[in-house]
Amino acid sequence: MEFTQNISPAVKTTLSIVLGILIFFTILFHIWKLVKNSTFVRLMLTRTYSWWAFFVSYILFFCIYPPMGHAGLFLLSIFCFREIITHASSLETSRGLLWVCY
Repeated sequence: MEFTQNISPAVKTTLSIVLGILIFFTILFHIWKLVKNSTFVRLMLTRTYSWWAFFVSYILFFCIYPPMGHAGLFLLSIFCFREIITHASSLETSRGLLWVCY
């Protein structure tokens, strides 16, 4: 493919490893869900799907059109920040997280 010419071999290796890990854990959690369906397994599947979204976003933003990389990192940081804030337990924790993130 044309867009892979701009990617260094180290990045290709890293992306291949991450892809392999994602495939492994996706299959593992789906099998685990068939054997014993629990809240933990559903939570892990949801987390795995979010990592798939991060991986695909990274590929789209950096590998296909590199100038969009910064905009892509911005969007990913917004989603990560939203994820952190939704799991913050108290107002004081949320306030501290806001200061750290800013």
